[in-house]
Amino acid sequence: MIDLHCHILPALDDGAENENSASAMLRSAAASGVDVLAATSHYSRFAEENYDRVFAQIQELAKRENITLVPGMEYDYDRLTEIPPEKLRGVGGSQTLLLDLKESYVTSGVSALLFDLGLKGKSILIAHPERLWRLNYRDCLAALPQASISLQINSGSLLGCYGRNVRRAAWRILEEFPRCLIADDAHRASGFRFAGCREALLTAFDEGVVKLWMEVNPQRVLRDLPLLSCLPGGNWKQKLRRWKLKYW
Repeated sequence: MIDLHCHILPALDDGAENENSASAMLRSAAASGVDVLAATSHYSRFAEENYDRVFAQIQELAKRENITLVPGMEYDYDRLTEIPPEKLRGVGGSQTLLLDLKESYVTSGVSALLFDLGLKGKSILIAHPERLWRLNYRDCLAALPQASISLQINSGSLLGCYGRNVRRAAWRILEEFPRCLIADDAHRASGFRFAGCREALLTAFDEGVVKLWMEVNPQRVLRDLPLLSCLPGGNWKQKLRRWKLKYW
């Protein structure tokens, strides 16, 4: 499986603290079924200046776990204007930018900025939009330029790790928004939840749909192809209610 959101590069952000922590994260990722992992550190000037050096170090460790480590960066909306578009790091070297809107950043200027980036050939992958539930994520997403927007749902959100409201929002986004993929957003070794998340999704959805979210669409990001659309429909809520963890 392909995980396009992870904070594994040590001492660049609030993720891995050192090389030992990064090694533990790589082992956990491999055990969860991840074979391609994007090192998407939170953007800062410090992280940008040191990124290539630290990435090269952890890339060698990843090879030992048979994981392909690819570059990337997670950007806060309010930092985008200070970075020239040609300096932005797309996920896996693609033209897709991983963007964290955050609740305090959802303003009328978001749509205009993202539209401008779209004109410059950039696609936007919104990180964990389920966390916008307090602002009504439906309204937030409706205000964005839909043509260049895709959504990345956290595996932990689907498993209820961040509370009931975030969990409900995550499952509903998969039902309502056609272009989605799933990532771990791991900051520690315990953050790799792909295996458990896949089990939960397979309880509710067909295998082809789950593969689309966890393998096909992430691969299309890396290849600079548009995400495939999917609105699963059906009686997935009833199936999920019967699952042993009883999410609903």
